[in-house]
Amino acid sequence: MSVKTILSLFLIIVLLPACYEDGPLISFRSKDKRVCGDWQTSAIFINGEEHESEAEQRIIRFLDDGSYLDVKGDSSTALYTNTGSWQFSEDKKQLLITIHDDFTGLDHTIAWDILRLAYKELRLSNTSGSVTTGWWLERKE
Repeated sequence: MSVKTILSLFLIIVLLPACYEDGPLISFRSKDKRVCGDWQTSAIFINGEEHESEAEQRIIRFLDDGSYLDVKGDSSTALYTNTGSWQFSEDKKQLLITIHDDFTGLDHTIAWDILRLAYKELRLSNTSGSVTTGWWLERKE
């Protein structure tokens, strides 16, 4: 077997399980590095219908220490702020976001299916009962 054949087989074995349905075939950044940073919602979908008002002025921050911040509105007129933590599921196909409710003191975790994870684009989907929510996010520069 030639070196080229061995290298091709190795790449297929290593890369295929890491791909998302609509993600890059290859990335030199780790999944953690692609998630970490500030994201702005470009679209929010509920049961397939886009809700533009929901996407306006929403910033989501994933920090490399595992903390999470979700701010709706700008920093001076924030309508609400959610804090919590994030991590990947064991198979890295879901983003598990745990939100802390300051009012009740309770935490709840939402498992978001990762549809696309690129450095400048992140697409997440969650189904709860009969409601499917999609977040289309763009990296905020």
